[in-house]
Amino acid sequence: MWLTQVLLSAENPSAAISFGRLDQYLWPFLRDDLAASRTCLEQAYELICAFYLKCCEGGESQNLVVGGTDEAGADATNPLSLLLLAAMRRMRTFQPSLCVRLHPGTPAEFLEAASELAAIGDGQPGWLNDEAVVPRCRQPG
Repeated sequence: MWLTQVLLSAENPSAAISFGRLDQYLWPFLRDDLAASRTCLEQAYELICAFYLKCCEGGESQNLVVGGTDEAGADATNPLSLLLLAAMRRMRTFQPSLCVRLHPGTPAEFLEAASELAAIGDGQPGWLNDEAVVPRCRQPG
């Protein structure tokens, strides 16, 4: 993910290029690594903290989104979603800007973690309402 971000930024240095739904892209890899005992949640957490520091090296704006629903409307939060929130709460970096996607079925644990991050007062996370936004994204343009 980091190498892709660097290459995209080099190609278009004036654009804000976001990571998107990082918890959705990377969870299958982390899930498989956890199952094969190649890593543990503590190691993944430390890597995320280092990743957040790395994101602060450049001058570009970057956004990362966690939680929300999948294509079928089911909850898509996963353990990586929570790790990304916990790491931001610890690191308090200005990059990437972090947003959470909420919906009526958002797990209480995820909502609590997002609220604890917001209570710090650093402006993280941004809040997105899947119930309002997702249907409009599916409308023909």
